[in-house]
Amino acid sequence: MRWWWRAVPLALLAAVFTWPCGPFFPEFEYAPVHGPVQSAADVDRFDRGEIGVIRPGFYREPLVIAYRYLAGVPLTDAERAAVAPRQPVRDTRPVDQWTATGRWLTARKQVPGTSPVAGINPYKRLPGAQWEFFPNCLDTAFDTAVATLQDRIAKWGVASPNVAEWVRGQDQVFENCSGGPSIPAAVSGSDPLLAADRQYQIAAAEFYAGKYADAERDFDAIAGDAASAWRDGGHYLAARALIRDGTVNGQPESLKRAEAKLQAVIADPAAARWHDSARGLIEFVRATLDPEQRMIELGNELMRPGGDFRKAVTDYTHLWDLQEQKQRDVPAAASEITDWIGTFQRSNTPHAIERWQKSKSMPWLVAALTAAKATDPAVPELLAAARQIAPDSPAYATAAYYGIRLQIFRGESDAAREWANRALATKQLDSTVNLLRAERLRLARDWDEFLRFGPRKPVGVAIEFLGSDDPLEGQPALLKQTAALDVDFTRPMNTMVPLRLWEAAANSNALPREFQAQIAEAGWARAVLLDDRTAARALARRAAGLNPALAPAMRDYLAQSDARAAAFTAVFWMLRMPGLIPELRAGVPRREAPDKLDDFRDNWWLIGRPPALGELYESGQNGPPDFLPPADRAEGEKQSARLEQTAGNGVNYLCAAAIAWARAHPQDPRVPEALHLAVRATRYGLGADKESSGYSREAFDLLHRRYPNSPWTKQTKYWY
Repeated sequence: MRWWWRAVPLALLAAVFTWPCGPFFPEFEYAPVHGPVQSAADVDRFDRGEIGVIRPGFYREPLVIAYRYLAGVPLTDAERAAVAPRQPVRDTRPVDQWTATGRWLTARKQVPGTSPVAGINPYKRLPGAQWEFFPNCLDTAFDTAVATLQDRIAKWGVASPNVAEWVRGQDQVFENCSGGPSIPAAVSGSDPLLAADRQYQIAAAEFYAGKYADAERDFDAIAGDAASAWRDGGHYLAARALIRDGTVNGQPESLKRAEAKLQAVIADPAAARWHDSARGLIEFVRATLDPEQRMIELGNELMRPGGDFRKAVTDYTHLWDLQEQKQRDVPAAASEITDWIGTFQRSNTPHAIERWQKSKSMPWLVAALTAAKATDPAVPELLAAARQIAPDSPAYATAAYYGIRLQIFRGESDAAREWANRALATKQLDSTVNLLRAERLRLARDWDEFLRFGPRKPVGVAIEFLGSDDPLEGQPALLKQTAALDVDFTRPMNTMVPLRLWEAAANSNALPREFQAQIAEAGWARAVLLDDRTAARALARRAAGLNPALAPAMRDYLAQSDARAAAFTAVFWMLRMPGLIPELRAGVPRREAPDKLDDFRDNWWLIGRPPALGELYESGQNGPPDFLPPADRAEGEKQSARLEQTAGNGVNYLCAAAIAWARAHPQDPRVPEALHLAVRATRYGLGADKESSGYSREAFDLLHRRYPNSPWTKQTKYWY
């Protein structure tokens, strides 16, 4: 869940979102990218000062909290409670009561004779815009209408002409939410309460219709009517009309007039119930007229415990977003926290180092360590300061991680390795441990260290394209995944590690049994494709022992005494099992069992050159540079290149092998099924391409011509 879901917008926004089409696949997160993963426990730890490794991609709200702790100003109990994620409450009301518009439409149905209303759109197009809208009628308008209707029914009776007239007027009010103008007519010579209600309805209709000057005039008139039931809110609502004019129509003078009117509301004891709302609107007006000054004020508020932290952080981050949208600078020079957050997010190296050298403060040390380049002259001093931070300090994890990273890029491998070992011996969050293990893997000196520091513990889930940080609790199928492999392990295995070490890894107690099984399965397929029968047989035996689901396939393969028959047997089982691939995969496992087709074409394989790894690796690197002797690495890279060249497209490789065997061994009882499976692979395989269509047609024709009565032929009605 992203941090901005915890916030309520300060102002009215109009936005158009374009989302890519699904499906959206989950990916494991080993360390959060935008802030603490949004489980209640993770957020609670963060809000209590266990901030782990903070990173430049964090949203501003968690950076505000991190800054508080780095600066030695922890959140109070009340502040932590204010920013804690709200647990969803199951709505037990009928569906038509879930929305404010639904509640109003349901309430009006009880009045006899009302004309049906299909629905109400609360959004109105901004003047002069084509695709920009703003929420014109808020939920409170509909809920106020419901409450007023119930009160009037109690006074007049549900079948009263007064109630019917009141509903007709209110219907006209809400016509202006997205359309209009539709202004109700005044009622004369009628019940005084109905007349007062109609005056209020007229002013409200003018407000929603965008007739803000008329609405201001009529709300002020209501405030001056001692007999009106709506009198106490008249001036407040007139001020709201001015604010709408100021924001929707871009009239700053209206905003200034609104502030004066709101100050008068606060000074009026008779309008006491509007005082808090008026203060909030004054803050909004000031923020709109002078956003930089309001950001300075909010930055100061955020550093003073005891205020309304929830509101301050929401308004502060929202104002920052608005300044960016308008391509305006934020007041960094006049606000320490704003300067720090902006510097941290942009990794502004010179400024971060300069501020730390002047202040020697913990927040600026963290910012400088995060932004610094290995060649910066200040790095030795930064590293010396970072090494002095105690493990229980909120700054420890970030300082250690980025300090070790700097030493890696400075070529100080021994010192970095010692620091990483020492940090891993302390008690840290799982996400911090994952990052430290990644550094330690980057520094692996040999094969054993590579295996030992490979496994990670997933801490969350990122949804592809959406970029969200969700807790594992939101993905029940993944909860059982207590450990996983990241790309800094799988890419070296796939591109650099020779086959004989795959066999060693499949038998290594340095890895959990589940990873030994994955390596044995992928290694077996790899050995088959590389035509290394000795390795394939050894890995088949290991895979059968580790994964009972694969045992029949492995036993069938091992039973073949002829090398060519064994090779086809392997191809046959790979066609049967679209999840058997010759590479390790990082992160979230395949959705389906190996013998099941995946609906989203995660079937068989397509081998290509992987991109370079992330922030711990130089461009072009795919793994730690020193964990393999040069001869072993050269052997592994040669095998990887050969694998890509001869069997890079799993669909085409398997189809070609099945067709060749079928032509040479037409009496093999497995051939009809193999040809059927080859055609299926061209329909559901990841690497299916134009060449695959030719294989599909060839397998289809061969199957139908030679085996017309086979049940597999009857199942194969098309080629693809």
